[in-house]
Amino acid sequence: ERLAAIRAGGLRIHNVFTAEEETADVRLVERLHPSERYDLVLVTVRAAQVLDALAALGPCAGCRAVAVIGNNFSGHADQAALVGRERFVLGFGSFGGYRDEGVIAYLDGRTAEHPGPERRSPTTLGVLSPEAKPALAVAKEALERAGLPVRVSTDMAAWLICHAAMVFPLAGGIYAAGGGQERTCRTRDALVLGFRAFRELFRALRKLSVQVEPGSLRPFLRTPEPLVVRMLSRMLSRDSARVAVFGHANAAGGRDEIAGQ
Repeated sequence: ERLAAIRAGGLRIHNVFTAEEETADVRLVERLHPSERYDLVLVTVRAAQVLDALAALGPCAGCRAVAVIGNNFSGHADQAALVGRERFVLGFGSFGGYRDEGVIAYLDGRTAEHPGPERRSPTTLGVLSPEAKPALAVAKEALERAGLPVRVSTDMAAWLICHAAMVFPLAGGIYAAGGGQERTCRTRDALVLGFRAFRELFRALRKLSVQVEPGSLRPFLRTPEPLVVRMLSRMLSRDSARVAVFGHANAAGGRDEIAGQ
């Protein structure tokens, strides 16, 4: 369905805050020929679809780097084995959105008041082993050449696990409140339970010796619950949360991804 939509109307995106709209006519292929050459392949599918996508890429020896970008916190060794550990890159983009009748409505850190490219939120990248560092350099250079800032994590697997441990309880609170933004922000019990689940998961991760990544999450583990709950209510009431949090969590793909894990 998605392939047919892009084939008919191009790749269409709309920045919710800057009102910038773009349509790109992109070359489409349904499978890669083993002889083709690519600097960077971005795999941006739901977690349950990653293995199938990588299996399709495996025969393409001409891919210098394969970067899986998204909610992908488990099975990394199996994923790397499908395309080769030396070219396997993990990542997460600090942007969000949803598909609206064929158009991708998104935000990326820019606003109408601050539309400059320097306001774009970074994509975080990392690798499982030193042998993939050349592939990481290829991915970083390609994204930066396109104007997308990049951060490199020294433990990207932990970064993705910690992100899931933060997002899944928050999504549970949203669903418990019916999925609506206003009601979620007013339903203190849902926010409290979500935050307690967040802390419980991080206690478990600590016992498993998983490093807290990124470091900006650590203050949330020490701050008293009432303060964090008030902070969550304010954060979730913003327009950015409407797009990046509620728009994504309530989309069919977002619900499927969370339910599947």
